[in-house]
Parts: sequence; C-alpha cells; structure tokens
Amino acid sequence: VVIRYTEPTLPQAGAVRPQPGEQWIITGGARGITACVARELAARYGVELNIFGSTALQESDARWLTASEAELKAHKSELMLAAKSRGEDALAARKALENRLEIAKSLQLLRAAGISAQYFVCDVTDWNAVDSALATVR
Repeated sequence: VVIRYTEPTLPQAGAVRPQPGEQWIITGGARGITACVARELAARYGVELNIFGSTALQESDARWLTASEAELKAHKSELMLAAKSRGEDALAARKALENRLEIAKSLQLLRAAGISAQYFVCDVTDWNAVDSALATVR
C-alpha cells in the first residue's frame, strides 16, 4: 500500500463567498459561539441555515421564552424536584432545560431577524442520522 499526501489547492482568501439563498449546514447546535457565527453568516450573506444539534427540543419550551423570571425559576424548581423524585440528576435536568431554552431563543432571534433557519436533531457522529437530516435539507 502506497499512501501519498498532496497539498490541497485552496482558493485565494475572499475569492469564494457564500451566495444569498444558498443552503448552509451548521453543526454544533444553536447555542453559544455557534449561534453567533450562524447569525452573522446569514445576516452578512443571506444564506439559509440548517442547524444540526444533538439537543432535542420540546414544544412546551416555547412558552417559557416569554415567562417572567419568577415563573421560570418556579418551573426550574418543579422540574428539578420531579427529576429527583424519579431518581434522576436534578441539576442535569435543569441544565437540559436551560440548553433547550437557549436554542429556542436563538432560533426565535434568527427568525425575528428574517433569517431562514431550521433546526435538526442530529448526532453528527452517526452517519445515518446525518444522511437523514441532509435528505430533508435537499
């Protein structure tokens, strides 16, 4: 077996730019730095975002986006108590809710800015899941 490495030829910096309406895949979810980069990419170039993340969203999460701090705090407490009563990690349950809410808020902000964004629950280490998500995008 002969293995040979050849240096790839890359375009000059700035020579290739995203075009408005192109479909872009963003991996890493819709939170934190990934959400910021995705928002900037779409705002600057007008691309349509297809965001792949491993966190499953729940329909009930959307109502908590407009809840007061007191309502949200009470909900988190109830969630933690319920998790504890089932023998689950209460802090992990709270963190999962916070992650889902952050994703829902990011998607809400993208759409409010007129950015086309779809979120797909997809473990990018699972090729079948990636293939399925890509089939939907196509």
